[in-house]
Amino acid sequence: MSFFDPITIGKVLTPKYVVAARKIINGIGRPIITMSDKNTPEDAKRYAAAREFSTEMVGLGIILTVGTLFERVGGKLYAQHITKKPFSMAQFKALENKSLTSLSGKNEQKIKAAILVFSFISTIIEGAILTPLLNNIILHRYMDKIFQKDCNKSEITKSAFNQKKLSFKEKNIFNSCSTYIEGKNI
Repeated sequence: MSFFDPITIGKVLTPKYVVAARKIINGIGRPIITMSDKNTPEDAKRYAAAREFSTEMVGLGIILTVGTLFERVGGKLYAQHITKKPFSMAQFKALENKSLTSLSGKNEQKIKAAILVFSFISTIIEGAILTPLLNNIILHRYMDKIFQKDCNKSEITKSAFNQKKLSFKEKNIFNSCSTYIEGKNI
């Protein structure tokens, strides 16, 4: 039996693991491509590469934890709904480790299909909501500390930004340091 046989679909090739594999590839490939660009300044390349790597690794952690949680909780609740009796974790794990085509009973196939659907739903929630939200909350502060952007020494004021008297570079500095301008929390 080969890895690419249809029998492995639903056992190894679940949506959660496909997205996790894509995140690993992007986490390695994107920074390499970013760093190989010769027309971009070195510090900008390092920042972009670190940001891309961090974004993908945060997403990988989220998909593996949230995806597993969704599969387990959603699949177990659906299994209890279908069978009308308590469904033990041992039964669930045995069913989870089988491929969709190797299941014999109709209920087993429905439960396995529900696990795959919950895995798919978790990938949507991870990609559309959780990863962007955590990146905006955590990575911005984390990346500024790593690359030591000192926003307290900025000479840009909020009124100058509102009056549009800033150059493109100054607007980027203002946006990256949006919480601290001249040491004042705005």
